[in-house]
Amino acid sequence: LKNNELLETVVVNNLLLKLNAKSEAGVVAPEWDAAAVRGTYEDFAFGNVQAEVKDTKIPTDAEKIYFLTNRSGMPLYNFWVRAADENAVKSIRDALENHVRVENLRLLANAASKLTDQIQFELVRLSGYNVTDSSSTPPKCAVTPDEQNKSAQFKSGDLFYVKMTNASDKNLYVYLYSIGTSGKINLLYPTQNAKETLKPNLPFTSVAASGCYGIFQVGKPEDTPLGKETLKLIASTQPFPAELLTSPAIAKATQRDGSALSKLLTQTTTNQRSGPIEISVSDWVTKDINIEIVR
Repeated sequence: LKNNELLETVVVNNLLLKLNAKSEAGVVAPEWDAAAVRGTYEDFAFGNVQAEVKDTKIPTDAEKIYFLTNRSGMPLYNFWVRAADENAVKSIRDALENHVRVENLRLLANAASKLTDQIQFELVRLSGYNVTDSSSTPPKCAVTPDEQNKSAQFKSGDLFYVKMTNASDKNLYVYLYSIGTSGKINLLYPTQNAKETLKPNLPFTSVAASGCYGIFQVGKPEDTPLGKETLKLIASTQPFPAELLTSPAIAKATQRDGSALSKLLTQTTTNQRSGPIEISVSDWVTKDINIEIVR
């Protein structure tokens, strides 16, 4: 692996043995955020909590592979690649760069924004919904909030929608992303090419008054990895090409001056921190809700 604008590499020998061991006196351990570990498939499977990737030939326990981990020692994103694979280096580099993009979006914030205290972001769990007028196009919908279940844990099939309130005096463009344990970044709202604004002093829900869309459902167990999922709201005074921040699942995917959001968009567009494209976004703010996907 070579250093680039997204990655700075260090080498640590016997990493898995050192993760939970005390540092030797006077020895300063190198700083790192994610590691590509050379080990056996048994090492990977020991700490992996995700289902095996479908339609993939699984290595023997003793076979040498590379996988990603963080400082907990737990495998990340259900990603592994055989050490003998001639494309192993490219696969690892791509996975690490996608990891950087995921963490950049997860940590994205604008502490200096005047909008910070003027945006409310809530998740409303549903016990169900039904069509109230099937003759209309689209059909009208009645939702039933689940007032009994306030837990942030969700299972396959659970339903929810989001509620946003803009207490500022500006019209705001809102973008809702999900950041999953697979490394996949989805744009949940708005729908493609839509440029709806969040009006001042009016609550807004993803469930449109005119239809049953905007209700989100946790996917099937085989398609929805367990663990933490982040719902990230970005509200901005100007629209931006929100699809640029989306990313496929890492396991299957085998700068300029300015605001952090502008940098992230530019980095995504040019695949590096500096490049010929600069996307300018003025005042913006982020809000996060973390949920846990469980069986």
